[in-house]
Amino acid sequence: MLANRLECGGGETKAKDMSKNFEWTTEEEQDWEENLPLRPEPPSPRSQHWRRWLLLAFLVLTVAGILVQQARREVTAVTADVEADILSSQALLEQAKSQDDIEMFTTVLSGRDARWTAVQQALFQEDLLWDRRPFGLNLLTAPPTVISVTVAPDLQSAEMLVERQYAIHLTDDLPANGRDAVFAPPAIGANEVTLQLPLTFRRGESRWLLAPPSDTYWGGWQQAKGHYISLIYPERDAEVALRLLPEMDEQVKTLCRFEPAANCPGNWRLQVRLDTDPASLTAVSDPQHLLNPSPVFDLPTPSLVGLPVDETGFKVLAQAYAGKVVNRAIVDVVAFSGPQEQVGG
Repeated sequence: MLANRLECGGGETKAKDMSKNFEWTTEEEQDWEENLPLRPEPPSPRSQHWRRWLLLAFLVLTVAGILVQQARREVTAVTADVEADILSSQALLEQAKSQDDIEMFTTVLSGRDARWTAVQQALFQEDLLWDRRPFGLNLLTAPPTVISVTVAPDLQSAEMLVERQYAIHLTDDLPANGRDAVFAPPAIGANEVTLQLPLTFRRGESRWLLAPPSDTYWGGWQQAKGHYISLIYPERDAEVALRLLPEMDEQVKTLCRFEPAANCPGNWRLQVRLDTDPASLTAVSDPQHLLNPSPVFDLPTPSLVGLPVDETGFKVLAQAYAGKVVNRAIVDVVAFSGPQEQVGG
């Protein structure tokens, strides 16, 4: 009994000691401590500084975007008004032409270059302003089509591209003479052709005026050589000029090979220049132009005559240019060979 009591007493003492060393917690207290949210650290002053700068940048960009859009709308509206004024001047030019009214036409001409103005008046009076009869092309009565109007950033000048329709008057029939048939141009297969004519306008006091192009419009002079032709042309028309050269050269080569009267010397070469002067449009219509003793044969550059819009247009243009070059080559060869034969005899 005593032993049992001692064992029981000892057990109670050990239990008391264990209760002192053990930390009692309830399940609710344990979950509360584990789920207690962490207190966020306060943002650093540097982070707040960057946030303010980002917000400021966003506001500046937003305002700038709104201002740019507004400016674009205003520029578009102003440009549209300018284009309408230019089209009005173009319509006045067409009216003057249809009524054959030189006075009305002159009111739409720029007077900044007196010589250019006089040439335009001469072209108008000779009905060569847009008609291209010297090149076998007759202007049709169909109204022109304005392809584009490009206004300069300063709103003081503009370039217009106009399409006009022409009737082709180049012969497609081969001559009965076999020798002459060598020079017959290939068949075009069309009765009409479309050419694009570039025009320059400048702002006047009361309206937009037809004006000469700027000094930089044509670019520099360039040169290319064929077998018999040395071609000088403005940089602006380089693409068309380089396509015209082989046709010119081939026609002259045919002349020298098959025409007995054309005894082309080995060192003979014809210099042809595609002139940017609009007066060349009137000069080419004069038969005496072929007999001009100038060492350079001037023809109006394609931008003055009209730029082709398709292969048919190019063929027509190439035949017209080549025909004039061949005619001049005959005159030039005779002038070149004649004195040499006299010296040799």
